[in-house]
Amino acid sequence: MGEGSAQKSEEVRRFNKNSGNYTRITVLFTLILFFCGVSTQFETIRYRITMIVTGGVALCISLELLATYPVALELTLS
Repeated sequence: MGEGSAQKSEEVRRFNKNSGNYTRITVLFTLILFFCGVSTQFETIRYRITMIVTGGVALCISLELLATYPVALELTLS
């Protein structure tokens, strides 16, 4: 491979990794909504609190991961 194609290949790998990271965050946020939504269906307060706390822990983990991911400051079209 030439120098240009190796550089493009590395750039594509980086973009794919970033895309996968943001997809994982989306799934985690969906999981949080699921836990909080299911918590309303339980009769006992113990199960409700357990589901809400589980969702809260998942929210903290998701926000921590999201804070470490790169953000595109400019749009590149090629």
